[in-house]
Amino acid sequence: MEKSEKYIIESLSTRGHCLLEEFKYQDKNTQFWGVSFVNNEIKKYVIFSAEDKFEYIDYSNSEHENIQDISSENIIKVLLVENDSSFQKYVQNHGKGNIIVIDCLKNKILYAEETGTNIAEIITLFLNELQSREQEQKKDMRVTWILIVINFIVYGISAWLSGNPVAISNQVLNFMGAKNSVLIDNGQYYRLITCMFLHAGITHIGANMYSLYSMGYMLENIYGKLRYTAIYFISGITASFFSYIFSRESLSVGASGAIFGLLGAAIVFGFKLRKRIGKAFFCKYGRSFCIKHIYKFYYT
Repeated sequence: MEKSEKYIIESLSTRGHCLLEEFKYQDKNTQFWGVSFVNNEIKKYVIFSAEDKFEYIDYSNSEHENIQDISSENIIKVLLVENDSSFQKYVQNHGKGNIIVIDCLKNKILYAEETGTNIAEIITLFLNELQSREQEQKKDMRVTWILIVINFIVYGISAWLSGNPVAISNQVLNFMGAKNSVLIDNGQYYRLITCMFLHAGITHIGANMYSLYSMGYMLENIYGKLRYTAIYFISGITASFFSYIFSRESLSVGASGAIFGLLGAAIVFGFKLRKRIGKAFFCKYGRSFCIKHIYKFYYT
C-alpha cells in the first residue's frame, strides 16, 4: 500500500467515519482496499488501486458485495500512479464507476471525474496534509544540513587550495586527509574519518550531497538524530577501513560509504514495512541508488 493511499484510507475511516472495505480478485490473489459511506441514503464505494492491478477491480468482491452487482454511479475508483503521463489511457477506459487519479509521489490529484460527492475535495485536503507533514520533516533535518554544509565547506577549501573548483588535485586531497593506506600505517588513523568529507570533483560532491539530502530528511525522522548520526559515521568509517585494507594503492575520498549505509538503513526499514508503504518508497530511494552507481564505491 502506498503511503498516500494508507493515509487517505485511514483518514477517511477515522475522521470521515467511513467503513473500511476490502475487495479481492481471487483468480489473481489480488487485494484492494477502500471505504464505503452513505450519501443521500445511497451507499458509495471508494476503491484504491495501483496501475498494475487496476483492471481487476471490476471483477473483485468483498465479503458482502460483488462489484458487478453495484451500480456504476456508486463506485469511485482511485488510481495511484507514479508519473503524470501514464494515466491518460485509464481516463478513457476505466470500466465501471468514476475515476480519480493521484500522483502518489507528488501527493496531488491529476484528474477527477464528477462523482456527485465531495470525495475529491476531501482527498485533496488529506493530500495537502500529507505534503505539509513532509515539509515539516524536511525542516527538521538539522543533522543532514550540518553534514551537507560541512562537506561543501571542506570542498570549498580544497578547491581554493587546488586552484580548480571542478577537479581537486591528489596532492591537495592527500594534504587534507584522504585515505592513504601508507600514512594510516604510520599512525594517521584520523584519515579514516577525514576522507569522508573530501570529494574529488564537483560532480562527485553533487551526486553525494543529492543522495544525502534525498534520504536524510526521512531517515533522520525515522531513526532519530542520534541513531541517524551513528549510522552515517559507523558506515563511513567501516567503508574507509575496508578501503584501507583492500584498496591500499590508491587515495580514496568521499561520503559514499556513509551514504550507502543510510541507503541500507532505508532498505531495511522499507522491507520491514513493505506491505504498508508500497512501491513509492523504493522508487524514491532507487533513484539515490542509481546515482551512487555512477561512481565506484569510493571515488579514486
